[in-house]
Amino acid sequence: MHFFYLKDTQYKLKRKGVWVKAISGERCQMLQIRLDPGFESDHCHPEEQIGLVLAGTISLTVYDETESCGKGDAYYIPANARHSFKVLSDEPAEILDVFSPPKEENRL
Repeated sequence: MHFFYLKDTQYKLKRKGVWVKAISGERCQMLQIRLDPGFESDHCHPEEQIGLVLAGTISLTVYDETESCGKGDAYYIPANARHSFKVLSDEPAEILDVFSPPKEENRL
């Protein structure tokens, strides 16, 4: 498939508090992610990650650097970097994330 209509696609529950719509290629992957209010995660993975906050507010820590990110703010997370997300807003956070290479767990 070469075209995707995310506005017409339903979110799929990835795990508690994380809803995704995914487009996967051979070398990269794009996700539209909705994180529920209060969601928190602390993890690392071998893929690079670049993201853009579309709505809501999150606290993002990469290594030991923490920033509050809102609509229009973007970030880069190197491969294997420990990082954490926390949704600060009362409404869900909407994020557009790109992974390279694709994360197999996101091939929904």
